[in-house]
Amino acid sequence: MEIGSQSVESLAISRATSLLDRTIGIVQKYDAVAKVTGERFNVFRVLGLATCEVRTHSAFLAELLNPSGSHGLKNVFLDAFIRIFEIKGLPESTEVACVDVEKYFGPKSEGCSIGGRIDIVISFGKKDNIFIENKIYAPDQECQLVRYYNNDRSARLLYLTLDGRDATDWSANNLATGLMLKSSKDYFPVSYERHVLLWLEECKKESVNFPLVRETITQYMNLVKILTNQNESESMSAELAKVVLNNIDSFRAFDALRESGNDVMSLIIRKIKEDLRSVADNLRLETVSNLDSDKKQSSFSFSNEKLKSIGLEIRFAFWGESYRKCSFGYFYVIPQKTDKLVSGDVDLYKERIHKIICPTFEERFDGADNVNGLWPSLCSWGPPWGNWDAETLGKIFFKGETFRADLQALLKELVDIIDNLYEKLLSSANY
Repeated sequence: MEIGSQSVESLAISRATSLLDRTIGIVQKYDAVAKVTGERFNVFRVLGLATCEVRTHSAFLAELLNPSGSHGLKNVFLDAFIRIFEIKGLPESTEVACVDVEKYFGPKSEGCSIGGRIDIVISFGKKDNIFIENKIYAPDQECQLVRYYNNDRSARLLYLTLDGRDATDWSANNLATGLMLKSSKDYFPVSYERHVLLWLEECKKESVNFPLVRETITQYMNLVKILTNQNESESMSAELAKVVLNNIDSFRAFDALRESGNDVMSLIIRKIKEDLRSVADNLRLETVSNLDSDKKQSSFSFSNEKLKSIGLEIRFAFWGESYRKCSFGYFYVIPQKTDKLVSGDVDLYKERIHKIICPTFEERFDGADNVNGLWPSLCSWGPPWGNWDAETLGKIFFKGETFRADLQALLKELVDIIDNLYEKLLSSANY
């Protein structure tokens, strides 16, 4: 009976190996075509703008939406947007619409009820507005959607993310005032993965006689597919599907490979943990990782005696599932208000630390404000390592030396910032 079981396992492995061989052949074929045709050339990625929310995504979307935009198609794109995103109750004539990027509504008020900069604002008049909060990898800010909602409660508030998720409570709730926004009622989650790609496809059709506009939209669509983990080549996906469904053996092999996914990921994460320890040893740092789960808030962190003495650590945190949307920065590690590290009020201590670190951090990394009151400074970890999709994990696993070198260089900068500011930080920790 044991021999028979081994034979079944050997047969399954043989089938899976055969399927992998055929899959590799198809992928290599399309890789060769892409090299010849320049299909993988993407100006946004070449310029390092793939994940820049304001400079790339908000700016590009706003330009298409603007009836006075340089595309020359007036309100055609805006009308398609309104139709696909199912926005009702707007004026019949959209040619008069004004579109602003990063529109300023004043400073954040005490109690965090109004103020801030809205990524995209489409105005048709005093009461007819569309607000778009655009999130690629940046985390939510304190009462962010609440503040935008209060700026104009009659506006259609869209929360645009890669996957169409709801906003966090940190953004959609204000505990001080008791206002708690409801998804699909007070604000509307929409996605790049579905809504934006559908709209861009429509824009592409409408710009058939405007070749430069059409090709630029195509480039941007390819970028969105990369960011949302979709295959750029529909032909390759179709051919792979045919191979899998060619016969029952191929389908069983496909199912066996899919079932082994967790084991494959476990081996990759084990290798990454070894890389993290290696980098930490080189910089005389301690490291702790929480990467065993691919759920949200997976993280890994680094520390040394100086960081501990001021209640901080260097942390890399994934805000999305499956190791997506990584940000890095300094993270507070003060257990409670009675901690001996701080002799005064913890909130005041955090405010002082933030004011010391933030200017230097933002000058170097274009960082964000305190997030959830836990980070004095952080920013998105951009390409090539900030989004652990299959391609990135493959690079880390098979070409780990590049990952280790880049991570070590980044960590050294973060450690150097603390070294240079240490005396000021230490005095704030012991005021």
